[in-house]
Amino acid sequence: MAYYLEDQIKNLIDNGYFYSEHDLKKFITKDGLDLPYGNKVYHVANATLPFDRTTDDIIKGIDGVSTANEPTLYKGQTYLIPTIKIVKELPPNLLGETSGVSSIGRTFNHVKAFVDYAGRYEKILPGSKGTIWIEVSPKPFNIKIPEVLSLNNMRIKDLNYSKEVETLKGEKVLYDKANKQLTDSKYFDKNKVIMGINLKDADAHNNIGFEARNTDKVIYLEEGANNWQDFFKEIKPTEQFEFEKNKDYIFATSELIRVAEGYLGEMAHSSDEFGDFRAHYAAFFGPLFGDNGGNRAVMEITAMKNHTFVHGQPICKVGFHNTAGKLENGYDGKYDLQEIATPGKFFDYDPKN
Repeated sequence: MAYYLEDQIKNLIDNGYFYSEHDLKKFITKDGLDLPYGNKVYHVANATLPFDRTTDDIIKGIDGVSTANEPTLYKGQTYLIPTIKIVKELPPNLLGETSGVSSIGRTFNHVKAFVDYAGRYEKILPGSKGTIWIEVSPKPFNIKIPEVLSLNNMRIKDLNYSKEVETLKGEKVLYDKANKQLTDSKYFDKNKVIMGINLKDADAHNNIGFEARNTDKVIYLEEGANNWQDFFKEIKPTEQFEFEKNKDYIFATSELIRVAEGYLGEMAHSSDEFGDFRAHYAAFFGPLFGDNGGNRAVMEITAMKNHTFVHGQPICKVGFHNTAGKLENGYDGKYDLQEIATPGKFFDYDPKN
C-alpha cells in the first residue's frame, strides 16, 4: 500500500471523482487533499455515525447556520458540516484516510470525517460515493470559523501497491537535539519509531510546553488573531511533569524526526503501552519533513488519569508508510523547522522573541 502525491490527486480531480463549490486544486497539498467545508453548519444533539442511512436523515428538521455568518462552535457540543462530494465511486484499489489538518492541531478540536452508510470515522472506503461530512467537537475551547476553511485533510492510499515498510533500523529517520542519528533498537518497532517527551529544552521564553486554560473566550481561526495567554498557561523546564486527568497540554518530543523522500509519517493517536492518555499530532508528517536533520513532533496530550513523566520517557509512536511516487519539490509544511512546542498558527506566540 502506498499514498498518492499531489500529481496523482490532481488527476483524480481532473477525472471527475471529486467536486466542491470551491476550486479543489487550490486545496491540494504535497501529499493529500484538504477538504474545504460547505456553506452550512448543523448543531446536533449527539455524535451519530450514519450506518445504513444518510447524514440527511440525521439532520432532518435541523436548520443549518450559514458559514458566511462565521458561526461560533461551542465546546462540549457536536456539529456536522458537509465538505466535498465524491461524484464517481472510488475505485476498488483506492482508500481515503482522513485527519485534522495540522493548523488546527493545537486548538484541541476533535474533527472526524465520514461518508453516508459506512458507519466508520476517518476511512473513506473503496466504492464510496456522496458527500464527505465532518463531525466537529470543540474541546476545550470555543471556536469561530471563517466562511472558507479546511479542518480536515484526506490522504489517498493505493491498495494495489504491494510494498510495505517492514523496518526502519539503520534508516536516517531519528536524531537527538544535536542532530546526531539515533540507531539504538529501543527507538524502533518494525515500521515505527518510538519518541519521548521533552521536559528540558526550552524556547526563548523558557517554556517547554503549554496547558490549556479553562475559558469561555473564543478562538478565531485566523493566523495570529488570538492572544495566546488568554488560552494557555506556560510550562517551564522540569525533571518530571504530572499530567492531570482530563486536562489538555501541548508538548514536543525529545527526539527529532526525519521523513525521507518516498515516505509519509503518521503518529498513532494513543498507545496503552505508554500510559492511559491521548497523544496526537494532527495530520501526517509529509515527505521530506525534517529533511534538515530532523524536527521535533509537537503533540496534543490529554490524560485519562493522572500520569507522571520524566524527560525522554516514551510517549508516542510514529509509523512510516510508502508514497506512490516522489515529490518534485521539497516539503513546504507550516511546521517544518519547528524547534520546540508552540500554541500554533492562530496565536500571537513567537518562540524566538
